[in-house]
Amino acid sequence: MVSFEKAFEIVMKAVCPCDCEIVELEHSIGRVLAGDILSDVNMPPADMSAMDGYACKFSDRSMPLKIVETIAAGVVPKMSIETGTCSRIMTGAMVPSGADCVVMFEHSSEADGIVTVTKITNNKNIRYKAEDTKAGDVLLSKGTRIDAATCALLAATGCKNVPAAKYPRIAIIATGNELVEPEQFPVDAQIRNSNSYQLYAQTLRCGCTPVYLGIAKDTKKSTLDLIEKAKSESDVILISGGVSAGDFDYVPDVLKECGFNVLVESIAIKPGKPTTFATNGKQFVFGMPGNPVSTFVLFEMLVRPFLMGMMGNYNTPVFVKVPLASEIKKKKGDRKEVVPVRFNVEGCAETVKYHGSAHINAYSKAHAFLWLNEDIGTVEKGTMVSVQLIEK
Repeated sequence: MVSFEKAFEIVMKAVCPCDCEIVELEHSIGRVLAGDILSDVNMPPADMSAMDGYACKFSDRSMPLKIVETIAAGVVPKMSIETGTCSRIMTGAMVPSGADCVVMFEHSSEADGIVTVTKITNNKNIRYKAEDTKAGDVLLSKGTRIDAATCALLAATGCKNVPAAKYPRIAIIATGNELVEPEQFPVDAQIRNSNSYQLYAQTLRCGCTPVYLGIAKDTKKSTLDLIEKAKSESDVILISGGVSAGDFDYVPDVLKECGFNVLVESIAIKPGKPTTFATNGKQFVFGMPGNPVSTFVLFEMLVRPFLMGMMGNYNTPVFVKVPLASEIKKKKGDRKEVVPVRFNVEGCAETVKYHGSAHINAYSKAHAFLWLNEDIGTVEKGTMVSVQLIEK
């Protein structure tokens, strides 16, 4: 059994970068940039008005000002501003030469083409040329995951064809005689296969391409057949169940027969102790416990960082500090413990009722993980704790 920190180190050292492909801008949301994006223009391209108002000299605001033209956004000014003159100007329009401030309409009055400033402030209300970005600057760095805001930046710099990391191909396998598919009604000792669909959703949220291959029965042949199939059509294989020390847990042995090098077989974490990580060249396998909570936690803690790393995105999880709503008692031991918490209306972290690794409801209600180290026993109510936000 290795510590979580050691397991994480082993997993992340094995990351194999994905190839690059070009995607159209409108299809780039959620993708990860495969190269730096340089701005081809200054932003703003010129001094621009930040308000609707009058462009004039800052020193002239106490005198009557004659309007010489009206400037709309996208129009190049024709007139320069001389002492005693101004131009009507709209938000986003180019500031005319000679002007060094814009007086808001609300701070002025106009009659017969003459403007009187009624309220003098220190605000110049100008967005200056290249104050956001200069042409040639790195606008977005390699490894950035594209969202709505970054998509707008790509459009603003003319990047219609976006260099993006290819999606890793993910194969998902469940194991266990007790499993039936969601459309089937479970009888006797059966349960529905929820893990595969949870993993499918989590994988999609990473921006990957999942393929669900089905349920392996608790036989060596069934497990071997599905893993061999997964090898032929995926970069990463996610397996839930079959990784413990039970009589019907064949995954670690089968992986070795299939040519995989098993690097991790057990992690000092609760839930999720019987976790396997194996490699075979540029193919990788995560074998996770069959309990839904363990699968959820291990994906978020190990699989998500690995998949994002394959695409070049190494952003760290988001942690926030919040007060604990009630006391937590934990037995000291040899494993870290991950506790599901949710935020109450007072902004405190309260633990979600949790009846063990098979309790699916616990994590459907949770907002964050609270990590408790091996040597921690009791955590008092009101203690400021650092919790890791769950990406849903």
